[in-house]
Amino acid sequence: MRELSDESLIEVYRKAVQYHLDKEFIDLILEEMIRRKLYLPKEQDSIGSPDPSSEGEPNRLS
Repeated sequence: MRELSDESLIEVYRKAVQYHLDKEFIDLILEEMIRRKLYLPKEQDSIGSPDPSSEGEPNRLS
């Protein structure tokens, strides 16, 4: 996953959640996002900017 850009990694996470892929796969993506200090952007935020309301973990999609 280290060859993926930050934006691509976030998109992979979103699609994995959207398509209900294996939890272990989603956890691997989350681990890499945490390692890179990436966060899921809100509509008005840019990719990779931290969400002040989060406590060090990416925002989980419902």
